[in-house]
Amino acid sequence: MFLCYAKDPMGNFGDDLNEIVWPKLLPGVLDSDRNHLFIGIGTILNDRIPTAPRKTVFGAGYGYGAKPRLEEGQWEFHVVRGPITAKALDLDPRIAVTDPGILVRRIFPNGTRPRHHRVSFMPHHITDQSADWATLCEQAGIHYISPRGPLDQVADAIDNSDRLLTEAMHGAIAADAFRVPWKALEIFDGFNSEKWSDWCLSMEMEHSAVPIQHLWGLQRLQPPIGRMKDLIKRSLQGTPLWSDKWSKPIRQDSDEATRRLVVQQLKNAADNTGFRLSKASVLDDRLSELEARLARLQVSPNRNR
Repeated sequence: MFLCYAKDPMGNFGDDLNEIVWPKLLPGVLDSDRNHLFIGIGTILNDRIPTAPRKTVFGAGYGYGAKPRLEEGQWEFHVVRGPITAKALDLDPRIAVTDPGILVRRIFPNGTRPRHHRVSFMPHHITDQSADWATLCEQAGIHYISPRGPLDQVADAIDNSDRLLTEAMHGAIAADAFRVPWKALEIFDGFNSEKWSDWCLSMEMEHSAVPIQHLWGLQRLQPPIGRMKDLIKRSLQGTPLWSDKWSKPIRQDSDEATRRLVVQQLKNAADNTGFRLSKASVLDDRLSELEARLARLQVSPNRNR
C-alpha cells in the first residue's frame, strides 16, 4: 500500500505524523504500489484523493471540499476520525474510533521529563506563515512552537509544556495523548470547527475555541530591497503595468494597536481556565481499539486482491 497524505513542502506537524506513525506501527505493510492507497492521518476524505483501484482508510476525516465518491469494491474503511465523518460518508458508526494521531503516545517518549514551559502556543501551519508569532509569544510570556518544525522537536516541545494553546488540531491531539491540558484558539479565516468537533466527539469532549485577532507581520522581517519591491508592486496592482507573472506582494503589516491586542489576547488565553483533557479511560480505550484494528490490518493488508 502506498501512503497517501497531504504533504506541505514547508512542513506541517499533523500531516507529517504519517511519516513516522505508520512505518513504526505497520512495518512491512507500506510500499510503492500506487494502485492501493493507504489513507491515514489528515482531513483528506474528499473528491481530490488520487484515483486508485483500491483505497484503505485508517483514521482520516472529512471536512474540506466535496465528499469522495465511494465506489463499491474500491474502498475499505477500518477507522475514520469521528462520528461526523462517519455520518457524512454514510458509514457504520462503529468505524468512527478517533484520530490516530493519538498514537504519538506509542511513538515518542512522553510524561517522563520536567515540563519547562508554563504555557506554549502552536498555531495552524497557515497562521504560522502570516506573522512573527515567536516574537508575539515572547511578548506575551508564552513559549512558541512552530507546527513546521521537525516532528521530534515539536512533540518534545508539547510534552515539555504544562499547558498548550493551539490552533493546530494535531497539537491538541498530541497534547491530549501526552496528558498536557490544551485549549483551542481560532485565528485564521479558514479555521475548521467541524473537524475539531469530529475529533472531540470521538474522545467524548465538546469543542469550543477562543477567538484571537488575525494579524499580518512578515513585512517587517523583509530586507529593505524586498520592502521596496513590494511597495512598487502594490502601486502597480490593478493597473495595465501589472504582470501576472509577478509574485504578489506580502500583505502589509497590521498596525501596532492590533499587535498589542493580540499579545493581550494570548495572555488572557493562557490563564488557568478552559483547558481540556479527555478522560484517561477514554484515551486508553481508543488507543486499545486502534491497536486492535492495526493488528487485524497487519495480518491481512492485501485481502480481497
